[in-house]
Amino acid sequence: MKPFCQMDEAEKREFILNDDGNNFLRVLQNLPKSEPKPDKCIYIVGFDDSTVKIGVSTHPEKRIPVIAKQAGRVKSIDFVSKPLKNALDIESAFKKHYSEYLKNGEIYDVSFQSASKFINNLLEVMI
Repeated sequence: MKPFCQMDEAEKREFILNDDGNNFLRVLQNLPKSEPKPDKCIYIVGFDDSTVKIGVSTHPEKRIPVIAKQAGRVKSIDFVSKPLKNALDIESAFKKHYSEYLKNGEIYDVSFQSASKFINNLLEVMI
């Protein structure tokens, strides 16, 4: 029998219609096992020029030191959330809300205080 992913639509339909449950179980058992993706933390890095960078990372403690160097700015403060399943959604909401303050790359002309307050408010309603 051909693997399900190599069947054309008619073969897939026939396979499903004639399945007693065992074929479907065999397909499921042969699917590659994927590791669950780890939750990510939201981080905000505040720079001494009153700008911020927001992002998500599974290892923010490693990521944050690299950011200031890449941005060519001096880090003055940072915020890191606990690991979250919806970190990307929260980051996206921040970026949409502050889109008009985007300077270059991922640097926003927003104070650290405003950015962290916005993120904390999102965390209260989204987790």
